[in-house]
Amino acid sequence: MADLDLQSLAPRGTATWHSDDDNRASTIDLILATPELANEDRGNVDAYCEYIMELVTPAVEKHVPLAKPSLYAKRWWNEDLIKL
Repeated sequence: MADLDLQSLAPRGTATWHSDDDNRASTIDLILATPELANEDRGNVDAYCEYIMELVTPAVEKHVPLAKPSLYAKRWWNEDLIKL
């Protein structure tokens, strides 16, 4: 961590996921960033993430092929079941 000049962004034990019924939670104990990113205010970080997503999303949509159904796919699954 010191070799790359990274620092932790979240306090150890910060819950990053909660189940729908709030009976379970999960944590990520290590979130790292460079000092420049760690010292940015939240608005700048969010704007930068949005910028990256705007660049990456069209490339993914253009170049990543859609999955082809497997011969072993569950043929009983249909749109009516999704609506349930």
